[in-house]
Amino acid sequence: MPTNRSMTIPLNRHLVVDEEAQKNQGRLDAFLQERFANPATSPLIFGPVRVNNNIFSSLFRVFRVMPGTSVVVVGNGQVLEVLSEGSYHALSFPVMNRIDLYVVNVRERTLDIETTQEFNLFYQSPDNTEIAVPVDMNVAVTYQIMDPARVALFIEQPLTMLYDTVMESMRSIVAYAKYRDFQAGGQAGYMIAQQIQQRGVQESMGMRVINVQITGLRGGEELDRQLRDVVLKKREATTQAEVAQIQARTQAEIAMLQATTNMNISRMIELTPEYLLTTNPEMYAKVFGDRAQTDALRLQALTELAKVGMLPMGTGGNNNDLSNALLGALSGHTAPAPGGMSLPPIAPALPPVHSSRFGGGDAMSRLRDEVRALLNQGLSAILREDMGAYYITVNLRDTMGHTLDIYFACTARYPQEVPTMFVELDGQPQPFMPTALANWTPQNDLLMLVEAVTNAYV
Repeated sequence: MPTNRSMTIPLNRHLVVDEEAQKNQGRLDAFLQERFANPATSPLIFGPVRVNNNIFSSLFRVFRVMPGTSVVVVGNGQVLEVLSEGSYHALSFPVMNRIDLYVVNVRERTLDIETTQEFNLFYQSPDNTEIAVPVDMNVAVTYQIMDPARVALFIEQPLTMLYDTVMESMRSIVAYAKYRDFQAGGQAGYMIAQQIQQRGVQESMGMRVINVQITGLRGGEELDRQLRDVVLKKREATTQAEVAQIQARTQAEIAMLQATTNMNISRMIELTPEYLLTTNPEMYAKVFGDRAQTDALRLQALTELAKVGMLPMGTGGNNNDLSNALLGALSGHTAPAPGGMSLPPIAPALPPVHSSRFGGGDAMSRLRDEVRALLNQGLSAILREDMGAYYITVNLRDTMGHTLDIYFACTARYPQEVPTMFVELDGQPQPFMPTALANWTPQNDLLMLVEAVTNAYV
């Protein structure tokens, strides 16, 4: 990106060839001063000016060192001294084959740096969004030469070198500073000055940086445009999210309407989490929490929705019929299949059991005994308690990779209260109702139900 670095190159030094110096020996004092008459165009260094110091040609030759300048005297290639302001005679130097003078401007000067979209500053919006803003920046660097001999003799382009050092320091600051730091009253100037000092400019270049000030910052129009874009995009995203939410709610209601019209309880169980999430998020959190895949909870939620009339109903059904069907499924009784659909085969009736093979006690003790019996038969069974209810999962897998999963949900009144059972074959719900569940008594147990399922499907 454009900068004004090239403007510093002619201001570094003005070289004087011997022929030019020889022509001006008679007016040496004026020759040394005239280049510094205009501060805006005066070079940092003027020289080398060769001076004749033999007794015949230099008898009346006097020159002055003006305030704000220093003169470095080099004799036969060695620095003899650095002259401060005052008057000096050419014969005051030792007689040598060659004496050169370098006039160095030691005033406090200002280096103006101008950049056009060289830097991207980050603006932090009220919602903490960071916006990159390309800016035009002007910086004023106040500096002063502290070691005239080093600057005059050992640094070819001292002003350009200072320019490059300031630019590198600015890049370091821009990497973490914010847009507001470069605005009026910000700390960017101080931070840049500190960065320059840490680079050891005075030791390596013989000059010190006194102050750095941000004198111009342009990019507000681009910032305004980007802020408008951010606001508009967020509004558009919010609108799209609202539309998507409405579409999801509508689709969920249509799907549930079709399922309730056909009294397809399996489909209703499948749709319950999504339907509840889109229509009543608070109820979803209370009912499911992080267990939205539990069919028992889905069926319970459907039953509660049916009781309060929150399920959509088509013309082919009514809430009373649907509630009865759901309550029947929840309590373990078979609901009539809609449209004369046939259900999977039901296991044959087991002979009546007059006494339980498991002891009494509370529900947890009884269920532990039953799960232990399932495990003893080589089955995979898990028992867990959650919020006063007990959940048992039995998983079967054959050599072909098919899975048969049986889920039980029992209350604290088990076995006096009938358990809820769901069966999934390869992940698909199966409306299977064992006779032992349909004719449940406290003497029955989960082993009977598992045996009935395995006889029917294995």
